[in-house]
Amino acid sequence: MVKIILLVRKINRILCKESILIFFLSNFSSISFTMPSTSFSIYHGETEINLSSDSTGVFAGMIYNTSFQNIDLALIRRIEILPLGWTSSICVGPTCYNEIIDSVSFNIQTADSIEFSLIPWHDDQGEGIIQIDVFDLATPSENIIIDVVFISNSTNTEETKLGIETRYSLSDNFPNPFNSTTAISYYLYDDSKVQMSIYDVLGNQIITLVDDFEVHGNKLVFWNGRDNNGIDLVSGSYIYILNINGHLQSGKMTLLK
Repeated sequence: MVKIILLVRKINRILCKESILIFFLSNFSSISFTMPSTSFSIYHGETEINLSSDSTGVFAGMIYNTSFQNIDLALIRRIEILPLGWTSSICVGPTCYNEIIDSVSFNIQTADSIEFSLIPWHDDQGEGIIQIDVFDLATPSENIIIDVVFISNSTNTEETKLGIETRYSLSDNFPNPFNSTTAISYYLYDDSKVQMSIYDVLGNQIITLVDDFEVHGNKLVFWNGRDNNGIDLVSGSYIYILNINGHLQSGKMTLLK
């Protein structure tokens, strides 16, 4: 009788976690399920990422706890073979780490899950591969390895298309939709005056995230769904606008409460 009760509890937990993930996973054009280890399993998007101008260029997924206890996991970037000038960042939960960080450890509570992603930083054509290894710190042999290929077929023509004063690129925020924190990344090819602000769909400015002169390079900004006064906003659509030397680029995101 005890074994039957435990089995029913485990099935209920798995079904609950899958229902929580449905909305998150619906953002991927193609979903893959990696066979679970004893304590965790992974859902993720396509492992071949086209870094074209109309894609986010992000490999993303969700790790969820399939055991009956809290687990401590590690995510390690085992292999990184990228063209000259390319780098990448590991993101776990709401945090994206510096490009030099190759490993991150984290805890997932019972019946819970956590988001993860790989963000490539590139400014020219080429092809690269990154291999990540996710494993249980208590039993390192319980691991899942994923190989991700990033491909860029377009050369850096921003200067000729837009003029030197607008040489920058803005990526989609991730995750989207989100219910706590989302990250917005952009790349500056030159030192520039930068302003990043959030607006509601009526055009009202909600908060200014960046208003400064920044040196060139990769940039990452986080928004926690609050306004300038620290008040939580209601669910809905919001617009983020990047202003570089007077030239605007925008994106749309959805906040869920």
